[in-house]
Amino acid sequence: MDIVQALCQEFHLKTQQCENVLRLIDDGNTIPFIARYRKEQTGSLDDQLLREIYERLQYLRGLDKRRGEIAAALEKARDDLEKLEVLNARIPAAALSAQISRMEKAGAAILQQVREHPEKGRDIRKFVTYYLPTAVKILTTYADLSASGAGGENAKSLMSDVEKNAGTIASAFEAQLDALFAGEVLDVSSDIAVLDGMLSGDGLSGKNNLKLS
Repeated sequence: MDIVQALCQEFHLKTQQCENVLRLIDDGNTIPFIARYRKEQTGSLDDQLLREIYERLQYLRGLDKRRGEIAAALEKARDDLEKLEVLNARIPAAALSAQISRMEKAGAAILQQVREHPEKGRDIRKFVTYYLPTAVKILTTYADLSASGAGGENAKSLMSDVEKNAGTIASAFEAQLDALFAGEVLDVSSDIAVLDGMLSGDGLSGKNNLKLS
């Protein structure tokens, strides 16, 4: 976003005039000081208008920052969806693989919705920053255990939990997609509780070391 041009258009300012105001603000000068002692640089803008420019500047910069954060989160989500696809190929259990396929399909549709309607990006913040990567973490551990042939009780318990809860996770992905179409923010707290329980109970929370045998 070109903030200078946006402010120029909104407040009918010349580019140099607007750049001077922003520089003076960024240098730490107060609005009363700028209005009284920097008239030659601002074109004699009064105190009230300078305050309006300042407030709008803060809003636009905050908006720009949030857009950047959303873009970064979506890029990470795309990476996580690719990891899901790889995990699906690694996991031999047909029933679990089917649930991962549901997650992939819903996840891809969610990102497509946000690409087409960027304003919806803020509505999937929990999904892309916690819910999706946590699902990937759990399924990665399952795939590693499956490949290693681990037979310990802890490993068996984790794998059983993943298999039992995969449908719940997939349904939550689909619910997020439905919420986007409905224009609602999804409350995934109950489903996140399922993930938290699996992580902490089976040694994936970082508090315990999972035994593979």
